[in-house]
Amino acid sequence: MTTAIDIIDTAVKIGLGASISGVTTYFITKRSHRHELKKDMLSDKKELLKEIALKLEKCSSSFNHTV
Repeated sequence: MTTAIDIIDTAVKIGLGASISGVTTYFITKRSHRHELKKDMLSDKKELLKEIALKLEKCSSSFNHTV
């Protein structure tokens, strides 16, 4: 026979498990999002440096041809 205490005990266990899962998921998602932002920033920085290097190369080669 199921008593009210058994039902409350089960409900508390389920609620606690769900809460732990939710908090863990939140922190993992937050960390993953932060990592993606850093990754995107580094990618953008890399592209800018490539563009600057190409422009410097063009500028340098045009000065070498005129002199």
